[in-house]
Amino acid sequence: MLAAHPLDALRQGAGASVPLLTGWNREEARFFMVASGAIDAVDDAALRDAARGYGLPDGGLEVYRGNRPGASPGDVLAAIFGERMFAVPAIRVAEARAEPAVTWVYRFDHPGDRSNHGFGAAHAAELPYVFDTWTRTSSSGTRRRATSPTPCTAPGSASSARGIRDGAPTVRTTGGWASTPTACARRPTPAGAERRAWDGVC
Repeated sequence: MLAAHPLDALRQGAGASVPLLTGWNREEARFFMVASGAIDAVDDAALRDAARGYGLPDGGLEVYRGNRPGASPGDVLAAIFGERMFAVPAIRVAEARAEPAVTWVYRFDHPGDRSNHGFGAAHAAELPYVFDTWTRTSSSGTRRRATSPTPCTAPGSASSARGIRDGAPTVRTTGGWASTPTACARRPTPAGAERRAWDGVC
C-alpha cells in the first residue's frame, strides 16, 4: 500500500536525491495502432468516444484536429492515445519533482515522417539509437534507414546514462543538456497547445 499518491510524494521531495531522465516518443501509439490495423478502423464517433474515455477535456479534440488538417480519425486518435498514456504521465512526474531534484525531459521525434511503414516516431523507435544498433538492417522496421550517424545522443544511450551518473546527459551537437527545474523550463514546448489541453489531467 502506498502512503501517498506518487505525485504528492514527489512534490514533498520523495526521490529528490535521484536524478531522473524521462520522456516519450512523438507518435508512441502508432506502434500499437498501425501494427494491429486498428488505426484504419476508427471513425469520427469512435474518435469522440475514445477522447472522452481518455479524459481529454472539452475543446481538446478540436485542438488535436486543428493541428492535423486532413488527418484521419485514426491518426488523431493515435496522437491523443500516445499523449495520454506516455507524454502526460512523464510531464506530470517532471512537474511534481520538487527542487533540488534534477530532472531531464526529452521528446524523441525521429523519423520526422512516416516512411518507416507508417509508424513515424512510434513507441520503441528510439531503441536502435539507445543501443547504437541503428545501422543494422534488423533495426529498420520502425525507423527510417539512415546513412549517417544520428545528430544527437538518444535518451538512454550509454553517454546519456554516464551523464546522469556523472552530472548531465550530453547531446553531440550542443554538449551539455540542461536539466529542467521549474525555473528553467519556461520556454516554448513541442505541441504546447496539445500539452495545455491536458491541464488538470494526471
